[in-house]
Amino acid sequence: GDHKKAAQLLKEAVSLIEQEGINDTSLGASTRIRLSYAYADMHRYDQAAQILEQSLTILRRLGYSEDSPAILPVRGSCAYMLMMSGQFDEALSCREAVIRIYRRNDQTRNMRFTQELNAQLQCLLYAGRSREAGSVGGQMVKKMIESYENGLK
Repeated sequence: GDHKKAAQLLKEAVSLIEQEGINDTSLGASTRIRLSYAYADMHRYDQAAQILEQSLTILRRLGYSEDSPAILPVRGSCAYMLMMSGQFDEALSCREAVIRIYRRNDQTRNMRFTQELNAQLQCLLYAGRSREAGSVGGQMVKKMIESYENGLK
């Protein structure tokens, strides 16, 4: 598709939302999220990450907690954009925060948790930190074995 045209239209939508004074609404956040994906499709990951941060700020103002289903995937997307723009430490920090939330909420059997671990592994490999990636991979295998053994009981 024409990502440049989509980004332009979404930028106009964000501008209209701001002009109407309805910026701090779920519409304001979701429109920005869509705009960030258009930027990502054009490989403009820095801009995509900045816009996702704006969306997170809006969602927090709306009262969503850090462990809400509205925020967790946006944080994961933000980590991806940071990784793709070469900001590996920031991306890993973001990923680790999301993973901590899943662990704290005892959602380690959740598919999103597994996806976050895989994404963290990918980020470590991109950053050239293979030793840490091996440690994360080992933790994943350990969890899979524990899950299998618990299923046998």
